Formats: sequence, structure tokens, C-alpha cells
Amino acid sequence: MRLEQIIIRTQEQDSEPASQDQTVKERVEKATRVINAVKKRLKTAEQEVEALQKRTDDIDFEGYDTRVCQVGEDLQELDEKWDEISENMATQENLRDFGEDSRQGTNHGR
Repeated sequence: MRLEQIIIRTQEQDSEPASQDQTVKERVEKATRVINAVKKRLKTAEQEVEALQKRTDDIDFEGYDTRVCQVGEDLQELDEKWDEISENMATQENLRDFGEDSRQGTNHGR
């Protein structure tokens, strides 16, 4: 964004008629300063990109993929165990039915 602003400003200045006080030498010096500022910003941007690239390179994506697969397998195993438990688990309704059956069985035996 800043680079675009500098380019726009420079183009606007180039389109303005040069004042009598402004010599070619002054314009060259000013352009050189602008170029140097842009080069400095470019170098900073390159360093930031390199730093981000290093951080990205340090990430162990294979390790993450392995861990995700392991968690998926663990979840599947837990799901299977839950299915077993829920099949064997006595619900309130089952207990109520069992209680009624037991009472009816003891009442019939009297």
C-alpha cells in the first residue's frame, strides 16, 4: 500500500510542471531518495517473508496428520465401546419393566 502511494505521489509530481526553483539535479536527488526508501521497504518485506517461510518450514505437518489419524482411531474405538455399553446398559424403562415383572411374579406365587 505504501509503495503504491509513493508511486502515485511521484507520478503526480512528474505530471506537475517543474517550478523554476526546481532543477533537474533536485528532482534526481528526490527520486533517488524515493527509490532508496522503496528499496529499504522492499528489503524489510523480503525479510518478513523469509521469517514467515522459516516459521512455516518448522511446522511438522506430517506429525499433525499422524496425530489427527490417531485421534480419529481413538474416537472410533470409544464409539464402539459406547455402543457396547449402551446395548448392555439397563435403562430406567427396562428397570421399571423388570420391577413390575418381579412384583407380578411374586404376586402370582401367593
